[in-house]
Amino acid sequence: MPVNGLRGFIVRHHAEPSVLRHKYTIVVAEGVDETVKYMERFIVIKELMHCYFEIDDRSSTDTEIILDQHMRQFFGQSARTQSVHVRAEYTALWMAMGVLCPERRRLEYRRKFESGEIALEAIAESLRAPAHIVRRLLTDQFEDEIREILN
Repeated sequence: MPVNGLRGFIVRHHAEPSVLRHKYTIVVAEGVDETVKYMERFIVIKELMHCYFEIDDRSSTDTEIILDQHMRQFFGQSARTQSVHVRAEYTALWMAMGVLCPERRRLEYRRKFESGEIALEAIAESLRAPAHIVRRLLTDQFEDEIREILN
């Protein structure tokens, strides 16, 4: 699989968990942009979200993932080809954003941000999350994606 967009992944172990052997290992890719404050923290949270749902029994092949990436280059997010792996990544991404901030607080941040009372960077610092992630947290798309996950 191409690793140019890889930031982290979770490994599921099939051995019995014990003090020395854990059921999951989260790996953060070397070279993650350390200039983006809190990026590593967000990657770990996102990868942890994979523990809360199971993807289909079959695993995506490298070819399926590459095809999905190729289709998105031409059609953006409207591309209908989507591998099981890619769907799992999107689900984990939006779930991780939801974990960052309780909904009541998110709506308050959104109101204050839209009225100019608070800067995006201040919200990001308060949530200890990358600003580009917080920007997406404050959108209608976030609400739509979470609603889809919950249904």
